[in-house]
Amino acid sequence: MELLKKRSDGVKPFPEECEFIDLFETEPHLLDPDSPFFYNHLTYMLERANGIIYFELEPGCHSATFIWKDKNDKTIVDLDLRNIKGLEIEKRNGLEFLRFLFHEDQELKDLIIKTKPEISVLWGTEGF
Repeated sequence: MELLKKRSDGVKPFPEECEFIDLFETEPHLLDPDSPFFYNHLTYMLERANGIIYFELEPGCHSATFIWKDKNDKTIVDLDLRNIKGLEIEKRNGLEFLRFLFHEDQELKDLIIKTKPEISVLWGTEGF
C-alpha cells in the first residue's frame, strides 16, 4: 500500500501553522499565546462521525500526543509520541492524512492518521 512507504525525500520537519488549522478545521489552544508556533504547546480537537481526535503538539520538542475517542468518550487509541523526525499533511481525493515520520534507527514505519472523511490509524514496525 502506497501510504505505508517510508518517505526518504527532504521534507521539512513540520507543516506550517496554517496547514494544521486547515487539517483540524479550527485554531489550536495555545499554552502560551505569546510564544511562536514552533516553541509552543498546541492542542487541537477534531470531531468526525466515528469519534473525536485530541492532538497535542510541541514542534520544538519533536513530541506529540494523539488520542482518539468514540462518541461515548471511550478511548480507542492513546499514543505518546517522542523523537518525531517530522510530520506531513496529505490531501487527495477527498481524504486527509497526518503522517508522522520517525528516525530510521527507531525501526518504525510512518504513523498515518486519516482525519477525513472518518478517523483511522495505520502503523507498524519494520521487518527483520
